[in-house]
Amino acid sequence: MRCKECKAKFEPVNFLQKFCKGSNDCLAAEALYNLNKIKEKQLKDWNKEKPQRKIKAYSSRFKKELENNINKLSKMIDKSFGHTTCIDCSNKMDLVHAAHFHNVSGNENIRYHLDNIHSARAYCNQYSSEHKVGYRTGLENRYGKDYLDYVKDELPLKYDHLGLKSNEIHDALQTVRKLIKNFDTYKFKDARHARTMCNKIISIYK
Repeated sequence: MRCKECKAKFEPVNFLQKFCKGSNDCLAAEALYNLNKIKEKQLKDWNKEKPQRKIKAYSSRFKKELENNINKLSKMIDKSFGHTTCIDCSNKMDLVHAAHFHNVSGNENIRYHLDNIHSARAYCNQYSSEHKVGYRTGLENRYGKDYLDYVKDELPLKYDHLGLKSNEIHDALQTVRKLIKNFDTYKFKDARHARTMCNKIISIYK
């Protein structure tokens, strides 16, 4: 073995030793070499961890973006299958909202579930005192009593806990964005089938 600094031959104590102990210059070169190796490893570890740290740092923003994109997808589903009237009052919609049957504030666990989100007039969603009554009637008239019972009673019990990790929120957001971009390439039978299949593809609710 030859020393990387002075090029003199030496007998290494271990197979990783690359410098001899013959002079202060060689000892200093070895210390600098080892320091650079440590820095290289730290940089490599940082580059590896950086994406995950970024995801964690933006977790709250990704949650809101995920909700906004799923709301957009829900409205796309209704529009593509001709459901252009309000789920609450059956009137035409000028300003369309993605209305949650179970309010987000009390039902965080199903805020992203497409069966809990249907298109409604902005007024009905925000101000109508008959919102829930009309919503129930709208779901039953459009999809049948079994579907209404599922959304009303089963959905909040079936998914009583969400517990998404930061990386899962990020991955789900990317998936929803792709669904929106490529929505016209999918072949769904109707709006209910579209919601079922999109829920499966997004994979938040397994």
